[in-house]
Amino acid sequence: MNNISRNLRQHDLDWIKVLATFIVFLYHCSMFFNTFAWHIKNNEINQSTIQFFSLLVGNWIMPIFL
Repeated sequence: MNNISRNLRQHDLDWIKVLATFIVFLYHCSMFFNTFAWHIKNNEINQSTIQFFSLLVGNWIMPIFL
C-alpha cells in the first residue's frame, strides 16, 4: 500500500460503519421485544419505543454498508 492510497482513505466513513454495526446489534436485540415475527418473543414490556426504533433503523441501516 503506497502513501497516496493511504492518504485517500476517509476515516470518518469507517467510523460511520463501526457505529452502524453497533446499531445493527441493537436492532437485532430489539427483535425479541417488538411486534415483528421472530423466533422468541417477550411480550411483557411496553413495545412502542422498541417498535419505533426497529422501524426507524430497519429503513436506513442496510444501505450504509453498500
